[in-house]
Amino acid sequence: MQDPQLFFDTKPVKSFTLGKYKVIPNELCLMVDNKKQSIEPKCMELLLLLIQSNGEVVTRDKIMKEVWAGRYVSDYALNNVVSSLRKYLRDDENQTNPIDTIKKRGYQLNTKIENIVYLSHRDATQVTIKDTAEEISTANDSLLKQASHYKSTLIITFLIICLLAAILYINKVNDSIDKSNNVNSLAVLPFDVTGEAENIDFFAQGLSEELIHQLSAVPNYNVVSKYSSFTFKDSDKSLQDISQMLEVNYLIQGSVRQYEEVFKVTIQLIDASKDITLWSQSFSASKDKMLSIQHDITEQVVLSLDGDLGQYQANKRATKTQSTEAYLHLMRGRKLNQVRTTESLLEARDQFLMATLIDPDYAVAYADLAVSYLLMGQSKLLSQEEASSQASKAIEQALAIDDSLHEAHAAKGVLAHSENRINDAEQAFKDALSFNKDSYLAMLNYASLLLGQSRNKESLALYEKALKLGPLSGAANWGVASQSLAVGNFDRAIMHYELCTRRLPNDYNCKFGYAYGLRIVDKHEQADEVFAQLNEAVLKDNYYYLMAKSWQSLWSQNIELASQINDTIIEKFGLNNDALQMILFAKLYSGEIEQWYARVFTLYNEESLGLSAQISVAHAAYFTNQCDIATDILDNISGSHPSTFEDVDLLANGVSLYAIQAHCYSKLGNDTKAQEATKKLDARLTQLPVNTLVVPSILYASAQRYYLQGNIAKYNLAMAQLKLSKWGLMWLIAKDPLFAHDASVMNTMAYGYN
Repeated sequence: MQDPQLFFDTKPVKSFTLGKYKVIPNELCLMVDNKKQSIEPKCMELLLLLIQSNGEVVTRDKIMKEVWAGRYVSDYALNNVVSSLRKYLRDDENQTNPIDTIKKRGYQLNTKIENIVYLSHRDATQVTIKDTAEEISTANDSLLKQASHYKSTLIITFLIICLLAAILYINKVNDSIDKSNNVNSLAVLPFDVTGEAENIDFFAQGLSEELIHQLSAVPNYNVVSKYSSFTFKDSDKSLQDISQMLEVNYLIQGSVRQYEEVFKVTIQLIDASKDITLWSQSFSASKDKMLSIQHDITEQVVLSLDGDLGQYQANKRATKTQSTEAYLHLMRGRKLNQVRTTESLLEARDQFLMATLIDPDYAVAYADLAVSYLLMGQSKLLSQEEASSQASKAIEQALAIDDSLHEAHAAKGVLAHSENRINDAEQAFKDALSFNKDSYLAMLNYASLLLGQSRNKESLALYEKALKLGPLSGAANWGVASQSLAVGNFDRAIMHYELCTRRLPNDYNCKFGYAYGLRIVDKHEQADEVFAQLNEAVLKDNYYYLMAKSWQSLWSQNIELASQINDTIIEKFGLNNDALQMILFAKLYSGEIEQWYARVFTLYNEESLGLSAQISVAHAAYFTNQCDIATDILDNISGSHPSTFEDVDLLANGVSLYAIQAHCYSKLGNDTKAQEATKKLDARLTQLPVNTLVVPSILYASAQRYYLQGNIAKYNLAMAQLKLSKWGLMWLIAKDPLFAHDASVMNTMAYGYN
């Protein structure tokens, strides 16, 4: 939204009358009969544009250019603003409205403004002017004279202090806010800009980010992450719709305008549930009085609210720089990193380097530089060794400047995780969250680390917390859904995958997960429909897309296509990856399991494999009757990653580590351990949440359990139920060594599942 402000003779106007209404642009309101009515920002901007046009027709194109800064919006959005403004200004008593539609041309104001009051720096002064076309036409000429960009962002901290103080103060004294809630949930929307100065957009973005950063440090505030709130930049959704999607009570909107050597910021605090503006105010600042008082003022605000001063001070150190140029380079780099192309990643790295060269004590710039190097490593723009080396140096420098910088600790965790130093990574993420409990980078990456270790309950808890901060985060939405499945809550997993695709229709990870989850719960036609929505031309080389397509082919028993895709995965990404389990099933189906086992067992002896790859090697040993190898590998996994055996995602894909252990221990003559493994399998299946959806793979695991227990009646019942499903891995029954001598398996084969 742009800053609704009117200027005559370069002077800002406090209020004026239009017909029976008194209009107060700064406060976004109208007054009639001493009653104040809030008005939407876009409506106010349109009204001021019509006034400044001095009775001339304003075309729709000009409205697009001025009110939406030239950005494309739908005709519906424009028509809606015009309609809303007419409703605000209608005079039912005289059946008049000051806005005329000029057919095929645009809109025109048919009423003059009167009783203009100007704003001084402190008090409004009533002046009398003649309402002439000449005076009104000077407004457009005087708007937004641009100052040097080096002056622009030097004032950001002072403005943040004013904004923070005002917002927090209003929470303390304004009776309009519901005090029954212990925690206020709010989102800071991206600030809009007016003006064409080179760096004003970076300034506005930085102002929004810093406001989120500062408010997040205040107790009893749940502040939505920028990764969700910033998705509504230039959105034509209503504020109520935005608040519902972000799951917040309050929204903060802002706009930035530059004229002469002054930046003017207008903000509103909005109760979205009631669709009312609780408070609106404008702030002006120049650079000369900013740096000496900024932290003192903010500390007093935090103290007055009984806030955590130590937490604020940590945030203060993390954002401190005295250089406008360094700050601008940081903001450019962050924006470029979001694009994720080869060119943007290289340029982002250069921007962060420039920030550190200009201000060698700019700790957060070094942290961003470290993340930039890690992204370059992931994108193969640098070798993994070079990326890790450069990232490590940047992290060390950041922590040498500020050892409480949560961004640096989070980057340290990402680096350690990429190098498979799991314990170091976990400690770094914990450190980051100890300095900032809402460190989004740490939270998501820590959740991912726990997921990889099959610590699913812990991972789910972190993803759920991240989702509260970022309701529109693809990673958080996917994480909650995938980890709900991993703990056995299939109903919730499918519900959340579906919600993820609705919230984020362009997020392909949500669609991967949704299609996968639908197959797990035996809804294959729906899964095919979801998968068909993916753009193969764009995703054809994407690792997760290739995995998803291979699973789809395997479950539909198109083994030839699955094998082709698997060969591509191995060629592009090597053997030590999460796709080995899927490849194993394809080899098992096609009768190539002996050759495959020899290949992966050689890999197991020669390389340090990840957890998923180790499981796949043990599974291959099981299917080739190498029970001594299978139990050795699984015993090692049980010692280092015991929670892996509880992972329901493995069960959902026909893999029961307890069943493998029980069968192999029995074959090796260790009945005690075989019985222990059988009891653990029984306990795991018994502890699963109650689901309404049918999960064939859980029926398969139940059949394994009952077979191992010798409970033939329940075993036959589970098998009968399984045969009624459309399980894509039904053929696995006939291949399972556990059932090798079971006569009913022959019956299964007779049904065509061989």
